[in-house]
Amino acid sequence: MYLSQKQFIPVIVIIALVAGVFYWIGSRGTSVSPSSQATTTDTAKVAAATRTDAPLEDWTAAPKKVIEKTGAEVTTTATPLSGKMAPEFVRPGGFTNSDPFLLKDLRGKKVVLVEFWTTSSINSVRSVPYLNDWYAKYHNYGLTIVAIHTPRFAFERSKIIPDQFAASHNMGFPLVIDNGAETWTAYKNATWPHLYLIDLDGRIVYDHAGEGAYDTTERKLLALLNDRAAKLKLPAPVNQKISDIQGDTTDLTQLKSSEALFGSASNKNLANGIPGKDGVQTFSTLSEPKLNMEYLFGGWKITHDYAENLTEQTSAMYRFHAKQVFAIMGSQKIIRVKVLLDGKPLDAAIAGRDVHFEKGDSVLYVDRERFYDIVHLTNYADHTIELTPDSGGLDLYTLTFG
Repeated sequence: MYLSQKQFIPVIVIIALVAGVFYWIGSRGTSVSPSSQATTTDTAKVAAATRTDAPLEDWTAAPKKVIEKTGAEVTTTATPLSGKMAPEFVRPGGFTNSDPFLLKDLRGKKVVLVEFWTTSSINSVRSVPYLNDWYAKYHNYGLTIVAIHTPRFAFERSKIIPDQFAASHNMGFPLVIDNGAETWTAYKNATWPHLYLIDLDGRIVYDHAGEGAYDTTERKLLALLNDRAAKLKLPAPVNQKISDIQGDTTDLTQLKSSEALFGSASNKNLANGIPGKDGVQTFSTLSEPKLNMEYLFGGWKITHDYAENLTEQTSAMYRFHAKQVFAIMGSQKIIRVKVLLDGKPLDAAIAGRDVHFEKGDSVLYVDRERFYDIVHLTNYADHTIELTPDSGGLDLYTLTFG
């Protein structure tokens, strides 16, 4: 049976329409928009399922622009969000120390302090004692603190990392996981730490980027809590005295070295190699390191987040002006790392809590990704630190100073 030209064209059109319908039905089965998904499924579970295992590139666009600022570099400033309603959590990947909740649930009831932080930021770490103090003093008077964990390194995307950190630092207030940097983006955030104070109406009335201004922040906080007490006819905080926390002693006016990052995303100060390039590089020795420049020796594989040494014949060197030295390092096995300061082993009086002494050597044992406490000097001055692993497989993320 043959079709005429007039008959053939309508048949082709019908076949195309039927094929299109079947394609549409099939695509509906594998792709659901976030909005429709959220109406039928628990939001927190959806976020955990869809974001936790997402590739890192999904969210690095915003954090790539982030500069971890110290209190010496920033002051209290208004943001475009000041006076506006606080953005809601965007597809949170989990909650710690609380059941899932929304900021709108707290309107008319609580004063809220939101802080963006990450476990790999020394600036964030130094803010924790203040958050703990305010939570202890004011939680019963209507303060809710929410720490939003937006990671900058892939290993921090495991919820175990912030959970363990929170437990070890006695952070009893809610933590919200923001692996996709979506809440970060909603707040137009640009640094760790960055805190926002939200009033009873849900509006951002104050924010501060970086460290410092803790007394100013607490005065603003007290004013909001006193206003809440008056409006709701509830008791005001009994202790109206501003805290004087004797914790970290870093003098940001004397600190001239903040952080050295060894991954290709941020190693612009790599002095004896090619910055910003992934892959294996072999580095040669230079005799006199310059201040705040990164030096690697031997064979290293450079990745987005870290530099991994390939053999035992390698080391990393950095000249700094500070009195404290920390490192973020990791490994899939236990690696012994020899530490030298100005070419000599550390004295016990200046060694950090992770340093051990063996047969005249000062050493670290790196077994997982975390902060390692290395040096505590008494004065700010120029020094050179050198790290020499005994075997390959050391992941060096950062050297951080205080």
